Amino acid sequence: FFLDDISNEILTMTIDYEYFYALIQAGTTASPVVAQGNLPAVIESPAGLYLTSNKLTSGGTYETLTHQDSLLTIAQPAPVLEFIQFTADRYSWVHYHATPSTHYHYLNDENIQDFDIQLRSENGVILNHDECGDYNLVIAFDCVVEPTYSPEYLRAYNLEAYRNAHTPERIIL
Repeated sequence: FFLDDISNEILTMTIDYEYFYALIQAGTTASPVVAQGNLPAVIESPAGLYLTSNKLTSGGTYETLTHQDSLLTIAQPAPVLEFIQFTADRYSWVHYHATPSTHYHYLNDENIQDFDIQLRSENGVILNHDECGDYNLVIAFDCVVEPTYSPEYLRAYNLEAYRNAHTPERIIL
């Protein structure tokens, strides 16, 4: 037989009890009954989690927040790669399938051989290994190598473009 903390306190309840105002605050017979309080609420099944990386995002993803004093919306860089929506029941495997449109994150000359990955709760708190366990992650990199041109090639290319644009039939007098 187990009694929770409210049943233990209900018989000798005083305003010193932590959740006194959350239970009920009753007035006298001349005033109305007021129910108020802040019971702690915990939602046990989050909507999803964030896959984040400080190296792989390079500030290309932004999150917005509202400044409390000016009520202006502020966008600031965030390390979010993807939000993984939970679609399965609690205690199930999470299988994330990317949408048909691929999400691109520009690395801006970062080294793809040395990067970090974190899982964060929907509140932005980094999850420890004992909170999320082992997981498999497949990341695909599409590397675009910009061609490098020699100064001689660029001079010859620009000279050819100049000659084509400045032929006698194109000159208007």
